[in-house]
Amino acid sequence: MSDAPRVLVHHRDVHIGAQLLESIERRCAMLADEFSEASRFELSFENHGMSVRGLAHATGRRTDLATHAEASEPGIVVDRVLDKIERQLRRMHDKRVHGRRRSAQRAANKRHQPEE
Repeated sequence: MSDAPRVLVHHRDVHIGAQLLESIERRCAMLADEFSEASRFELSFENHGMSVRGLAHATGRRTDLATHAEASEPGIVVDRVLDKIERQLRRMHDKRVHGRRRSAQRAANKRHQPEE
């Protein structure tokens, strides 16, 4: 594991227990290991009537992603926002990696086409 990502958690009128904080940090570290582009995760939770609203923001090298979710329990909100951030990171990462491969293949095909 390289440098641990910076994880900031803000909560207003919502109880986030020590176990949930550890879970958030562990999951963010796993995301940072898999997607080296993300180096900072910021999560905010606030009471929103009868539910909890969660906002997540992942930043890093050429990366700036944000999402939100709402549920009745803080644990469910954490899972939802981190799942969404993971999907966004995966989509962005795959576009970068596979986009370069596709453009390299197109360039190679153009070079090797026989002239008529």
